[in-house]
Amino acid sequence: MADSYIEAITQLKTSTSSAAQIASAKYIKNGLIGHPENKETFVRHGLIDALTDVLATSTNNRDNRKDDNVEHGIPLTEEDEVRLQAILLLDSLVSGGPAFVSPVISSLVLTHIGSLLAPSDNPPKIVLAALRLLVHLAESSLYTSPAAESFQQSAVPDILYSKSTIQVFGRILGQSSPSAATQEQISLVCTFISHTCKSDQQQAIIAAGGLLSLLSARLASYHVHQQRGWPTRPNAALVPGFLPPPTRQTISSILAAIEAIIVGSNYRVARFISSPLLNIVFPQHKPEIFHDRAIAQRGGTASPAFVSPLEFSLPQIPPLYVKESSAFGKTFPALGFVPTSKTENISFDFLQATETSATTSLGSDVKLGDESSFVSWLIQFFRSETGLPRLRACKLLACLRRAGLTSRSRDRMLALLVVPVLLAMLDDAMKMISPAHLHVTRLDADTIQNYQKIEEEVPVILASFISGNQLLQKAASESNVISRACQLLKHSYDPISLPPSGWSSDGSSTADTAMVDELSVTRRLGTPGLPAGLVHALRCREGALKLFAALADRDDRYRKQLLADPAIGTCLTDSLLPFDTAAFANLSPQKNEKLQPKTLGNTIPVLLAACEALRMFARSVTLLRTNLLDAGMGKPLIALLNNSNVDVVRQATDACVNIANDFCPMRDELVKTDIMQVLCDHAHSADTRIRLVSLLALKNLCNKAPQGDKLRCFSLLTSPWLMQVIKGVSPLSNDSNRSFRPASSLSMGGNAAGERVDILNAMEADPMDVIDDRPIDQTASSSSLYAEEYILPDLISETIFPPTTSFDSPALKSIYNSRLTMLESFAKALSASEAYAEELKMQTAGLDFLRNLILDDDNHILDVVFSEISAPALFDLLQSKLKTPSPTSSSSSMAYTGVIPLGPSARAPSPHPTCTMVESSAVRSLTTSVLFVLVHIAAGASAHRQMLIAQRSILLAMFPLLSHSDPEIRRCVVWVIINLTYTDDKDDAPNARARAQELRAMGWEERLREVREGDDSVDVRERAATAVEQLRGIPSSGSGSGNGYMGGERGHGVGYNHGRSGSTGSMSFSSSMMHSSAR
Repeated sequence: MADSYIEAITQLKTSTSSAAQIASAKYIKNGLIGHPENKETFVRHGLIDALTDVLATSTNNRDNRKDDNVEHGIPLTEEDEVRLQAILLLDSLVSGGPAFVSPVISSLVLTHIGSLLAPSDNPPKIVLAALRLLVHLAESSLYTSPAAESFQQSAVPDILYSKSTIQVFGRILGQSSPSAATQEQISLVCTFISHTCKSDQQQAIIAAGGLLSLLSARLASYHVHQQRGWPTRPNAALVPGFLPPPTRQTISSILAAIEAIIVGSNYRVARFISSPLLNIVFPQHKPEIFHDRAIAQRGGTASPAFVSPLEFSLPQIPPLYVKESSAFGKTFPALGFVPTSKTENISFDFLQATETSATTSLGSDVKLGDESSFVSWLIQFFRSETGLPRLRACKLLACLRRAGLTSRSRDRMLALLVVPVLLAMLDDAMKMISPAHLHVTRLDADTIQNYQKIEEEVPVILASFISGNQLLQKAASESNVISRACQLLKHSYDPISLPPSGWSSDGSSTADTAMVDELSVTRRLGTPGLPAGLVHALRCREGALKLFAALADRDDRYRKQLLADPAIGTCLTDSLLPFDTAAFANLSPQKNEKLQPKTLGNTIPVLLAACEALRMFARSVTLLRTNLLDAGMGKPLIALLNNSNVDVVRQATDACVNIANDFCPMRDELVKTDIMQVLCDHAHSADTRIRLVSLLALKNLCNKAPQGDKLRCFSLLTSPWLMQVIKGVSPLSNDSNRSFRPASSLSMGGNAAGERVDILNAMEADPMDVIDDRPIDQTASSSSLYAEEYILPDLISETIFPPTTSFDSPALKSIYNSRLTMLESFAKALSASEAYAEELKMQTAGLDFLRNLILDDDNHILDVVFSEISAPALFDLLQSKLKTPSPTSSSSSMAYTGVIPLGPSARAPSPHPTCTMVESSAVRSLTTSVLFVLVHIAAGASAHRQMLIAQRSILLAMFPLLSHSDPEIRRCVVWVIINLTYTDDKDDAPNARARAQELRAMGWEERLREVREGDDSVDVRERAATAVEQLRGIPSSGSGSGNGYMGGERGHGVGYNHGRSGSTGSMSFSSSMMHSSAR
């Protein structure tokens, strides 16, 4: 490196003359731009430290400017020019790749950059340059090696997601200037958010800072300006309070930022939809009424309800079954809805209509099924745009649908209008960037990058749409999605050409390395990033695997089609291999050789997607015995159980739950690797979910296992630990009196491990996810847990309630505040119910493990259990679980539709029907598990039956369960009576008669007669008839002699013989052929 550059760095850092600093900065810039080999040398000689000192000095000495000066764009001062040149130098360094991200973040330079973002204090050029620097920093971080993943996820949010930075972002988004510079600033802020907002904490900070309301206000102003869907163009003077509309490029960034903020949290999705201006412009409506009107024109009846004019601009999707009133209509059905002149000439004042519709929507109860007309706008925007804007709108639409805020009638529209278009976009992208096409056609770098983004994101969006929806899965299958997903997965393992480069960031080419202080983190490069081609391949692989999991969650036909090609099984196995840092370190860009992606392994997101896909494929018994076994997926999956990443361990253990079933051939491979020891260790983990899935896997592993393996597993878990899990008391704490709080409590409670459970944190895949949107530094004494405008109250208030419009009314503000209050109340109540249900799942898993454990030929294990756990203690515990508080049966029968009630007067009842449903399902499962344990105890030896008949309180607690709404619970109760009155041999006959007499004295015979005559379930009536016969001392005709208790045929729903000839275990919980995680 030339001595002149070293002198320039020194002069830049020490000179007091702005002119000299500008000259030095420009000289260094000439040596940086276009010379990537010089960037590492500049860093090693302290360029980042010099730039940090320059920005710190100039920032402290600058004078604040007024907004009007900035608007007129006054010339830059020399101090401004120094700051601008320093920012440009940092931008050039960061653009060099991920290796330069680490020293920049390690310095204090980003702290000073945050102070240069305020548009009121800095010229537009400086603000734009600083925002571009942040965006380039975020883009370079996307290519970071997995070895530096934890650093990038911890350091960047602490610096760039502080309260002051979020406040500045709010000022930028709330600017009223329509200038091009302002539009670019907004676009850059949104781009930065979409790139970096990945964790729940970051999303909560942004939402609490009011940025979500500002973005929704920008979105509303864009629609008002474009007049999409409105039949008449209003006078612009009537809407002076709206922010200036964003440009087409900016609206795409806004949609991406909104999706990044609200994804994964139904609560934030509901808050976004509840934004005041968004509700004014996009009121709630019933889109299915549109189809009713079409039916009415053919002689049917129409419902008098509001339908947004946006709905009339979309193609009509007729219902599946339409009753025609005439033979002519049946013979010649309408192909589409043609609006009448009355529909076309809808004329009403814009403000009056929007205010009236908004007030109606906000002020009345919103019934389940009503949706925001913003959904109609998104579909229309999706159909009218192309490329990335279309993709951004589709991602946001998928987010709303996952939150249950779209009407059920939308599924057919999505199947016909959205899914085929997404697959066409994927086909086009795969074709345009294929090596064969690029060999004959030249495409610029930006075009290739856009096509790569489409290829990466379309599979993820499709997976979000079709997961759990048979209609959309069928639409995707008919659009040839399976072949596209398989092709994408196989192409992700194609060799990748490394770009030729004469420079390496390992420092070996630097001659004066000895002159550098290697101890300074700001003078030492970070881990070199992954090649762009490899990053693209990994993202495509992740998307393809997510699409696999979404297709394979229910239908076995799709599973078999996906794995029909043996190469797909090999690719799926290779996707379970973790990233090899040693192989990555040996990459040599100078050799210009082909990179084999298989040799490097996979990043964390790919491993998670692969485990989820394997879990779905493992639901198929046929595939478990053929494709999955032949592909050898057992060994890499077992290796992932010891991965250092907690999320990977969770997903891998969850996949083992299905593979541990007795009918899976890979189960023997798991046992040989001593997976029982690993799972028992995980069952004692501090992570709640790992404990739960480990216990579920052990429960399946004990089914039909040898007696020695069962006893070893019981010994590894220990009996005190198992009792504490079933009790709901912490296995990690000595406080045996600490238990989980009931569902009615909205505060912090304990779980099965005795941990403090934050009821504001969402459970994965639960119907209503809630994240505490308070900032990190906000005290707990805040009056509202979900205070939205904690940073910019004045700006937010002026934006969402423009003072110069008729929208600024106390009634509208009261309606909005009531809606937020309702959302908070409903979210907290549902979160409390979900936390309670999650605890009950853990207790149920413990009971199911005990249930499979004691299923034994000679009842030896049951004797061991009673020796380790005293019989009175176990029976007392089972009795307490039979008395678990349960919501009312009338409320529990209400089905949850996935739609969040948004009306302010729709106050969340206590308990809310949705909360009741969540709790009822968990209580039913717990009760069923308790009864199955009692069934197995009653199926034991005569001594065990005598122990159970002595538990009069348990038998009395079972009595009301004969009136339970769940037939499975009623059937289990009857089976307990059948097994108690069963006679093993002649020696047990006197005891059996005594037990029958005791049961008759309690009134069981009369009650079972009533069940035999009037129960809704045929199976329950037949079992009740058997129980009555045995209580009267008449042997059952189908009992057979010498039979023990055994279950019916697996999965066929046959009744159970009251024998027990061998440890078939089909009565055990793991008899289900599929494990579908509800988490």
